[in-house]
Amino acid sequence: AIRVLLRAIDAHANCYGRYIEPLLSVSIDYYLRVFVRLHTSAFIAKDSVMKVSHVFACTGCHTLHLQPLMKKITNGNSVKYTPKTFDVALLNKDGKCVHCKQSVHMAGPIYNAPIHNHQLKIIPKEKRSETYLRTVGVLTVIAEELPDIPLYYEYDQLMHIVKSSVPKAVDFRSALMNAGYRCSISHCNPKAIKTDAPASFLWDIARTMAKNNNVTSDRFTEECAGKVILEQEIK
Repeated sequence: AIRVLLRAIDAHANCYGRYIEPLLSVSIDYYLRVFVRLHTSAFIAKDSVMKVSHVFACTGCHTLHLQPLMKKITNGNSVKYTPKTFDVALLNKDGKCVHCKQSVHMAGPIYNAPIHNHQLKIIPKEKRSETYLRTVGVLTVIAEELPDIPLYYEYDQLMHIVKSSVPKAVDFRSALMNAGYRCSISHCNPKAIKTDAPASFLWDIARTMAKNNNVTSDRFTEECAGKVILEQEIK
């Protein structure tokens, strides 16, 4: 939702030769709050098209994939913007999800660039409000988020797909880091996992957890995403 909002703001700014620089973007309780700085430059505003992606989401296993809209080609003083090559690794040759063979929907476009500026200043003690400690808590989580990973997964949702018990968050993150991938939480959701690991590796973790809990594909009906996922080998 934050990225949809930022895309809308940036698109309106582009109409007037301006572009945005997100300073802080938060989702708290039932509302969104974004702080952006407006810059004026018709030339740089053209680069906003490279900060936009469509989102492909599987209806079965909820795997996500971002497809950037445009790319910039520079040749000397010549600058050209062309459509990004359509390469959705989430789709198989039949247009279905490669992980569970369910339908995939396209949404967006959304803002895919970083949504925070981590150069935040400490508020003088005499100017702090009653919500200062809560604000510090939120900002601390935001500071730990991976800035180059736009979206997140809910690790308990992954386990729900394969009908396995949910591991502790620290164990799930340890599996990712031990494999050499980065991961973080998100201030938007306490169950969120942001990672640069491919979706196939996340499903390998889910398959391993299901195997350790004696969950087999026989427990699923033919049309369930979990059945197709568990029938695949762990790589």
